Amino acid sequence: FFFRRTMTLLHTLRHKSPVSALALTQDGKEVITGTRDNVVYQWDLKTAKVLHTHREHIPPHQITAVACSHDNQQFASGGRDSFVVIYNRAGKKIGMLKKGHRTYVTSVAFDKSNNHIFSAGADGKILIWRKKKHKIHRCIESAHGGPVTCMASSVKYIVSGGDDAIVNVWIPKGKKVVDYSTRQAGSLYKEFRGHQAEITGVAITKDQKYIISSSLDRTVRIFLIINLSLVRKLQHDDAVTSMALSRDEKWVATGTSTGKAYVWNRDTGAQIACFDAHEGKVSKVAMTPKGWVVSAGGDGMVKVWQAELKPKPADPQPGEEQGEEQVQTVTINAEGKLVATPKPAAVYDPGAWPVAPRPKKKKKKEGEGEQGEGE
Repeated sequence: FFFRRTMTLLHTLRHKSPVSALALTQDGKEVITGTRDNVVYQWDLKTAKVLHTHREHIPPHQITAVACSHDNQQFASGGRDSFVVIYNRAGKKIGMLKKGHRTYVTSVAFDKSNNHIFSAGADGKILIWRKKKHKIHRCIESAHGGPVTCMASSVKYIVSGGDDAIVNVWIPKGKKVVDYSTRQAGSLYKEFRGHQAEITGVAITKDQKYIISSSLDRTVRIFLIINLSLVRKLQHDDAVTSMALSRDEKWVATGTSTGKAYVWNRDTGAQIACFDAHEGKVSKVAMTPKGWVVSAGGDGMVKVWQAELKPKPADPQPGEEQGEEQVQTVTINAEGKLVATPKPAAVYDPGAWPVAPRPKKKKKKEGEGEQGEGE
């Protein structure tokens, strides 16, 4: 038995053109967005106000990817101009990575040490850059049969998805700078062929055992890296255009081509929430440390959602009728009659997703003030 949540809209971040890229800082305080009109925005998530705007890519090329570093100090953007630009949280450009991709960048990511930046492109390459020197350190040439559509990295692996419907798992090799036009600097470790259409998102768990992938074939698939066995499939009614894994890795958020967004329990595959997020497709989704869902769409909006505290029960399972109490035990009383004890109702666990609003404070101590949240 599980509860479906009703989502409440907390904020709307309005842009002048469709939003094509979205990322959250690790502390969950800022949202980085990129648009088709060549602008990168920094937003304060709590106040829904713009902190900085950046126009560092060559116009009129759109922003195609953004990512945040693990130390909360920097973020990066990739564009159709084939460049990757690095910024600090203060809103200053601190570097630009050029002469790598032959065509537009599709994905960017920081490694855990924050010493390298990964970029994937429509040219089929995955590049590993030395962040300080702004030079290519390693290159995976022809990572897919066509464009690399998405990418994720961990301490051990690089995971990539392509328009060939394949998810590849790579182990980077080589310590020297390579000629990125002729050599491969990655060893293909595993190749997952479970999807039937373009891959739109990939994520790898912290224990480096599982990969989650989304596809235009209307599914999200969770599989083991070691033997590529399928653990779970999350079936959608429409093409899945974006996917994100929560920080605690218990929940999977997805967006579809029809503007709907979903939240799923990763362990059970239960659908926790389904709601109309945007007009047109959902281009990107993300989840904050607080459990909020952030969605971006072709309607030029980024929306911040929170689940209501009071959950709505799921539809009755086969054999269960609404309005009928389920019997837990039957006993015989002192008069010799049968007495049925109703099964207690399911209890909402405030520790489960999403993070519930703060419990009411018993009493205020002197000197303590109110601490607003999400307003």
